Order: sequence, then C-alpha cells, then structure tokens
Amino acid sequence: MYTVYKKNESILKWGGQQMIIGIFLMVTFFTASLVLIYLSIKSKKEMERKKKECTEIAKGTVETIRKIGDSENNDNYYPTFAFFDGNCIVQEESKIGYSKGVWKKGDLVQIRFNANKPSDFWVESDSIPAWVWLISIGIGFAAIGALGILLCYFTTKY
Repeated sequence: MYTVYKKNESILKWGGQQMIIGIFLMVTFFTASLVLIYLSIKSKKEMERKKKECTEIAKGTVETIRKIGDSENNDNYYPTFAFFDGNCIVQEESKIGYSKGVWKKGDLVQIRFNANKPSDFWVESDSIPAWVWLISIGIGFAAIGALGILLCYFTTKY
C-alpha cells in the first residue's frame, strides 16, 4: 500500500528535521568548542604564570596517589608530591588529575616551586600540556558545529 502525500509534503518534513538537527549540532558543538577553547587559554595562561613565578628547583617524590572516579575508564589519579623547599618538607596534592599509570608511588620528579609560596608548584614532565588537548578537542567540536551549518544550508538550498 502506498502513502500519498500532498506535493512536497514528505520533502518538507524531512527538510525540517534536517534543519532542526543542523541547528542543534551547530549550537551544541559551537558552545562546547567555545568553552573548551576558553579553558585551554585559561590553562595556558596559568602554566605561563607558574613558569614565570615558580623558579626554584627541587627533587621530589610521589608520596601517595588518590583515585577519583566511578569506573576503570573514567578515573583520575591525583598524586601527592613531597619536596624540600629549603626550610621544610612540602607535601601537596596535584590539582591536575592524570590517567592510570602516569605516576607511581615513589617516582622521582623534578619540581619547580614559588619560593614565596611553596604550595604553588609544577612538575616538569614530558607529557603534553592540558591546554593542547583542550584546544584540539575544541577545534574538533567547532568542526562538528560547522557540519551543522552545512546541514542547515543544504536543507534550505535543496
């Protein structure tokens, strides 16, 4: 049995659905990309500040690692670093969560800290900075948002 549509009725329904999907993709992914790009810029500025202010160097160790998360794939691991600042031993938990296996208890690390505020520090490592990941994902989300724009354009054009 055939369904009879009025002239262009089915095409308009499908075109309207594509338009809604396109607008949703555009708004959602562009918003997410702007948030991620903002966070990456903020993260990069914080790292630049730390590199400028944290000029003292110390050898440190990973004392403990705290796991936060709900499953094996979504867990973050927060190491507590210990180092001697010239006056006393400083133990401070990282504000950055890492994936499993990046740090192990007892690992030796090189730490750069602020002499006026030793709890303000960063660990020298070869890993890619967080801001690089954030901006990469943000650009990817912007590209998906652009697909939403194309979907809207071609829906109205054809």
